[in-house]
Amino acid sequence: MKILFFSPYSGIRVHAYPEAIVAMSLKRKDLEIVYMSCRGVYSLGCYAMAAHGASHDTEIVQRQKICARCIHYSNFLNKALGIERSFIEDYLDSHDYAQIESLVAHESAKNALNLFFDGLPVGRYALHETLLNYKLNDLGQIDQDSESDYIVKLRGVATTLLAANKFIQTHKPDRIVMYNTNISTNFALMNLAENNGIPVYGLHAGGNMGKFLQSLYVYRKDDWQALRSLIYEFERGLSEQSCDEVSILDAIKHVDALVAAKEVFVYSAPKSKNTPDIRSIYNIDGDKKILLATLSSYDEIVANQMIGVIPTVKLLFQTQIEWIRFLIQTVKLRPDLFLIIRIHPREFPNRRDSRTSAHAIQLRDALNNLPDNVRINWPADNISLYDVGLQSDVVLNAWSSAGKELALFGIPVVLYQKDILLYPSTINFIVETEDEYVRIIDVAIEKGVSSEVVVGAFRWLAHQYTFKTINIEDAVNFDAQSRNIITRLLNKFSKVIGSSFHYREDLRNLRKPFKESEKFYQAIVEQKDIHDIQFRERCVIDPDSERRLIGETLKNIKGINYKLLLELGISETELINKQTN
Repeated sequence: MKILFFSPYSGIRVHAYPEAIVAMSLKRKDLEIVYMSCRGVYSLGCYAMAAHGASHDTEIVQRQKICARCIHYSNFLNKALGIERSFIEDYLDSHDYAQIESLVAHESAKNALNLFFDGLPVGRYALHETLLNYKLNDLGQIDQDSESDYIVKLRGVATTLLAANKFIQTHKPDRIVMYNTNISTNFALMNLAENNGIPVYGLHAGGNMGKFLQSLYVYRKDDWQALRSLIYEFERGLSEQSCDEVSILDAIKHVDALVAAKEVFVYSAPKSKNTPDIRSIYNIDGDKKILLATLSSYDEIVANQMIGVIPTVKLLFQTQIEWIRFLIQTVKLRPDLFLIIRIHPREFPNRRDSRTSAHAIQLRDALNNLPDNVRINWPADNISLYDVGLQSDVVLNAWSSAGKELALFGIPVVLYQKDILLYPSTINFIVETEDEYVRIIDVAIEKGVSSEVVVGAFRWLAHQYTFKTINIEDAVNFDAQSRNIITRLLNKFSKVIGSSFHYREDLRNLRKPFKESEKFYQAIVEQKDIHDIQFRERCVIDPDSERRLIGETLKNIKGINYKLLLELGISETELINKQTN
């Protein structure tokens, strides 16, 4: 069996090295492994450059340095793996380059929806990344800068398709593996290969923020499809089965990381050590019930709908602004309620990027002349989701992961849609009409925090972050949450001098087998569902022990509901002793 690893972005070590771990695992099974890399054909702009803060308008000298670093690490990995390697450029001739330039010279983002190349909607593929890069939710928001970005992405997609098509016809691989199938070039190749009957498998870091780089998803085609399948199974029975101690402890790591907010993929500010009084901050009377509306960013949803991995569906509220106006009007007539509208931090400059979304500007224009019982929680307020969430009576969620994260603390959450949700709607309340929405808010207030909700949310994390991923802790030497000062200094110094102190350790780790390596063979070659394998292998604990284990970690979080902890099996004596200490 021949397996192609499409790996042109070695400049992102935290992607390229785990990819190499998988390649080495398969090589040890006597499979034929081929790498397809890049010598600089994407030098006008690519995913690796974006990861290093460069774009199409970055000075060429800086882009060349990133290319050199990418090629250097690619060469190192190829030597360490000892496998055959091809380059994208090997499969392109002067006719191909002329065809690519002719394509991009006559196209624009405004025609992206109608642009096909080799029968594939390449305009949509290229536009996906541009929408994300510039936080756009409408083609009418395309300007000269984002147009240039689109053209660079389109060039990369066309280049990939022409080269990959020749490779596929010449070498006829049995499988193709790549890190993150949703990158525009990768998504194009995935669809080309699948159309030719070649199964494509994506890799991605596990979603657990407490061990983000120590586990890998392995999925067929796109991660959305894999996640939707798991959600379906969870809502139809998996949620009723208790998990094991390992998966619950993994979930606890995620909760701790969310609260600490040290990882850049956690958008919220960290939870305060001295919990701020939200009622005092927003001048809320003590008898009013607090509703927290958690908004979502639009660009990620729109970009994924653009390439078809998320369905385009009719929602109860067609826009979040329409939804917020409905909520404002509702609480205006309810003096017993107080609404806090939390704008998603991704809408504004944050630790991952420096752009303000087009939707943020629309929100600023729409959210004025508010009633006395409505306030806006802007990202600039620097209030943690977990400080305001734990003091709220009910959370009203669009499709943000906040609905899942606050359910971990037992907070009742009300949703108005589930089709574009990335977690099971069954751990929240779901409504279908405006009248029902108002009624369910009162039902949720009456129900209050619930240990049943907590257990459901923790079980979902166990499935998503433990049973669905493959553990690579014993094969990696980087840690997104590392607070070891020596490691951090070495990382910083290695970037300054343009080399890496980690290569020797990478080489040593690649040369030794790791305990979960067989599962990559099972997933990619035997095409087995890793979740099913690992869920069957779990050491089940009884529901009471499961609840107690969850309660043990939650009791250390300041502001957690006292009654909830009692429901989870923490004794009143323990809680009194904790408060005393």
